[in-house]
Amino acid sequence: MNVSQMIVDFTTCAIQSGGWMEMDRLYLQNRILGLIGEVALTETEVRPVTEKPITLMDQLVAKAKANQVIGETLAETEILEGQLMDFLTPPPSVVNAFFLHNTMRRVLRLQRITFLNYVSAMTTSKHGVSPKILSFQLTRSMAR
Repeated sequence: MNVSQMIVDFTTCAIQSGGWMEMDRLYLQNRILGLIGEVALTETEVRPVTEKPITLMDQLVAKAKANQVIGETLAETEILEGQLMDFLTPPPSVVNAFFLHNTMRRVLRLQRITFLNYVSAMTTSKHGVSPKILSFQLTRSMAR
């Protein structure tokens, strides 16, 4: 696999990790090109990635060493590895948004069930409205 395809595959892994969007692909590829000392991408294709991101990262670090962007010291290697792994880690704002979205879905589902139970109990004996009909109508209106 050539270097350009490694960069495209690593970028695909970063996008799939959830911290980036497809429209960020060019930005990510350019950042990785700069980190490893490459000038431009050759012909590549966006495809399903079969290699693990850690393997791609090791290959990119090896290319950076071959391009003499970093030396052979452990510190330089770890710094570049950290910079590359940052692309695979969603930022805290994305993690928080994901958590909030899932939590709110659960809360709203519980509130809907509680509300339907309350309305059902209130209408059963006092007004003679069928709880099944009311529940059906409320569920339809709340789903919109």
